[in-house]
Amino acid sequence: MAIRSVWKGAVGFGMVSIPVKLYGAVGEEDVLFNQLHWDCNTRIQMPRWCPTCDEKVETADIVKGYPLGDDRYVVVDAEELAALKVKSIKAIEVVEFVDGSSIDPRHYDKPYFMAPDVGGGKAFTLLLKGMEHVGRVAVAKVSMRGREHLCTIRPFGDLLLLQTLLWADELREPVPV
Repeated sequence: MAIRSVWKGAVGFGMVSIPVKLYGAVGEEDVLFNQLHWDCNTRIQMPRWCPTCDEKVETADIVKGYPLGDDRYVVVDAEELAALKVKSIKAIEVVEFVDGSSIDPRHYDKPYFMAPDVGGGKAFTLLLKGMEHVGRVAVAKVSMRGREHLCTIRPFGDLLLLQTLLWADELREPVPV
């Protein structure tokens, strides 16, 4: 069975734009279980419950809130959440080429295989061979699933490997053991 691409667009730097596709490089096939009633094997239902009002809450009465701490929240509605989403421009913008060892490994997140799309084979191979020759890694920005990601791109056999990076504010500082 052929693997389906998860993203399609172009990788660009300077005046160069190469059509590419991204494919997941990690299988995410978790085993999911449901909670069942022992006597009859019926799925258990979870009532939504407000402990302050001591009552069941209907789905229509539920809102999203960003925690401020001490049981205080900023309520955010669907329109505000939609406005926060990054518009997907289907482009990977290379920002710079760096020595790969200069990137803190804690930043690495999800890997994707990058392959040329129709009409991009020669330019893709030129980019791949050029990166192999100089031993550099591209640092780029990509918009995927409504969010902008910083990423690296490096040679990986006959493909390129795009790996999303965690932003600095997503990392925790080490704690003494």
